[in-house]
Amino acid sequence: RKGSLSATKTSKIIISGINTLIVEMSCTSSLGQICHKLNPGGYVTFEANIQDESPDSSLQLQWSVDPPLPTVKYGNLLRVLPSSLLTDTPLIQVNVSASNSTHNGGAFVDLLVNTPPQNGSIIVDPTVGESLSTKFFINTASWKEEDLPMTYQYSYQLDGESDWRVITAVQRLAFTSTYLPAPLPAGNVTIKVVVTDAYGLQGSANTSVVVNPFSGSTTAAISNLAGLISNLSSNDPYENTKVISMVASELQQWESQLTSGIDNACPLCSGHGTCPN
Repeated sequence: RKGSLSATKTSKIIISGINTLIVEMSCTSSLGQICHKLNPGGYVTFEANIQDESPDSSLQLQWSVDPPLPTVKYGNLLRVLPSSLLTDTPLIQVNVSASNSTHNGGAFVDLLVNTPPQNGSIIVDPTVGESLSTKFFINTASWKEEDLPMTYQYSYQLDGESDWRVITAVQRLAFTSTYLPAPLPAGNVTIKVVVTDAYGLQGSANTSVVVNPFSGSTTAAISNLAGLISNLSSNDPYENTKVISMVASELQQWESQLTSGIDNACPLCSGHGTCPN
């Protein structure tokens, strides 16, 4: 303004930019559920969708995964495959960029890599007992795991055998109790717990106890086995199967001990052998 005169100047600012595609990305686990974490032994599938976009033959998608992992691409889908690299990776990032003849856009997802339950212990009391007469109380604790709830399954293995025999079905309880058969003449029984987190990843721990043959008379031993069988309940077929399996194992051990060192021993019931004339 100068004296009674004034002057005005107006500037017009134009902001221009590239038209943006709005990209939405979803993730599905191998179980068909929304994935919150990636299990190293499993796969996840990412799907990219363009919001309010009609079919466009010029649309192109470019995927990338950090760190680089084996993948399979099909259309708007990307599947990240199982890889040993995931055991040393706490997180992966999946990026997708989309473009057509007039627009472009992108999206990314960070996905944590799951780790199995770790650092747990298994405790058995007592640590020495007798076959099918001592009840062993088993508990597990101190697992480092944030994906709750966890489930537990116990099993045992006789010394000198390779097979594991189940003690419990998969359960929410971290403890159980059981009788155990004895390896003959005497030896260790290994007890194992498999712990599974909320996303299906597993850890395990084991310990050993000594199970000696029943020290009472044969009559007392048979009476003990009969008592175990008579206490079976029709409401718990799983427990029934476990007890019958243990009793059968014990009887087989007795037979093996009785016929040890005897040629053409008779009878060999479990092997359906025949007696010599």
